Amino acid sequence: MSLCQSLFDVIANYQLEREEQIIKVVTISVGPLSGVEPTLFVRAFNLLKGQTIGDQAVLRIDVSPIKVVCKLCGSESEVSANRIICSQCGSWQTTLIEGDQFVLSQIEFMHSR
Repeated sequence: MSLCQSLFDVIANYQLEREEQIIKVVTISVGPLSGVEPTLFVRAFNLLKGQTIGDQAVLRIDVSPIKVVCKLCGSESEVSANRIICSQCGSWQTTLIEGDQFVLSQIEFMHSR
């Protein structure tokens, strides 16, 4: 809930610049290692949106893959959350380059009527 409330705080700053418009769609990008469970986040969003950004707002979640770069062979790999090893050489010595993010990607506004 607190992460969702923090998202609404950020959105409110953008909404102040567009007082005559209302929020239509909020798009976030999350990684599987971000600690965000998309289904639960949607529930929290829907519970809080009426109190903050309006009942008409819709949440869109883009889940990104987990990507690592191998410290031994240098190749980039898409991996699963329970097997973070290089897909080329099998090394466990990898660096995470994507998959733990929580990013506000886009806010779509529409004119109020």
